[in-house]
Amino acid sequence: SELVQGLGGKAYVAGSLKEALEIWPQVQRELTMILSDMSLGDGTGLEFLSAIREGGSMHPFCIVSGFISQQ
Repeated sequence: SELVQGLGGKAYVAGSLKEALEIWPQVQRELTMILSDMSLGDGTGLEFLSAIREGGSMHPFCIVSGFISQQ
């Protein structure tokens, strides 16, 4: 979020899938894209993407992960 804000953008941070879904209705009109971690503690970025797509959102959506495979 600091990088986005440093570039003049606005960022909203949610620590869980539940929190992301709770703030979504209030912030969706302000966003131009969504950047989500794959792991949201109580769910996944894919679940968040699915939920907002079901609600009609067509925002560009990028899922990232810090997970490193041991293989």
